[in-house]
Amino acid sequence: MFPKNLYIPAIDDIENIFEDVQETMNRELPTPEKDTTEKGILDLIKNNGGIRKSSATGEWEYRPRKNSDVGFRHYDGNLSEQEALVKLKEDL
Repeated sequence: MFPKNLYIPAIDDIENIFEDVQETMNRELPTPEKDTTEKGILDLIKNNGGIRKSSATGEWEYRPRKNSDVGFRHYDGNLSEQEALVKLKEDL
């Protein structure tokens, strides 16, 4: 699971172990930069199924991962779809 060249400090050098491991992991497995432009956010919303109105609650819902509540957002059902989309873009 960990890269082969992961630096493991000596027992007496344990003070900075978390920083060392984090630096190594970030170097070996970099995370992509988040595209915060309006087009990038709209693409993210579109690629995740968009925003939709729940038939059960009547609220606008955005779920970035199918069948998961991680990142789930909901907005007042009285808003228009465009208004709910604007609020979602502000939150992302």
